[in-house]
Amino acid sequence: MLAFMCNLLKGLRAGINGSFALMREPRAKTEERHTDMEWLRFPKQINRETLKNIDIHLIQGNYATHKHPKVKAWLKRHERFKSHFTPTTSS
Repeated sequence: MLAFMCNLLKGLRAGINGSFALMREPRAKTEERHTDMEWLRFPKQINRETLKNIDIHLIQGNYATHKHPKVKAWLKRHERFKSHFTPTTSS
């Protein structure tokens, strides 16, 4: 997992879109569509595979999927996940 986080940071510094850079982790499955339920599979996987005392920062684009009520409710229940959104003018 540490190697994944290092690769993630390298990708983010290189300008890769954060929400999709996270999905580059070899064990994570990317989806054809980006619905709320498909998106939630990803933080749920991270939640299962990381130590519980580590805060997780999700850097996401401003897709409606990332702001869906089900996603917001899940994130509210899992306080170690911190959401950060790219500015709408950055794309």
